[in-house]
Amino acid sequence: MESQEKFLVILTKGDEDGGEAATLAFAFANSALSLELDTTIFLTGKGVLWGQEGSAGDINLFGFGKLQDLIRSFLEEGGHIISCGTCVNYCALGSNEDARCLLEGVKLGGLASVITLTKDSRSISF
Repeated sequence: MESQEKFLVILTKGDEDGGEAATLAFAFANSALSLELDTTIFLTGKGVLWGQEGSAGDINLFGFGKLQDLIRSFLEEGGHIISCGTCVNYCALGSNEDARCLLEGVKLGGLASVITLTKDSRSISF
């Protein structure tokens, strides 16, 4: 049995661009899934925001649809999201009062995770 080809999307941007990079990243990732690629999104830096409940809000980039729908579809169709654990603690959550829960299906990982993934995957970053 032939192993499934892998595709990695690295997302480093948070909401500073109004969700444009995140929308593009999830659109690319959903396209990769439709091509039957084993697809993972690695969220790092301010990009870890997108692995948290309620982060996508009403972001709707013309022509792509709602970001929250892109994220939900990606997870429902078998995509994997790994959020940098250190970045979650440092970049996105701030104080405990501001902490949001991770989306169901999002896993925490570290630098070793992304190194392993890039070793065996084609990748694109946003």
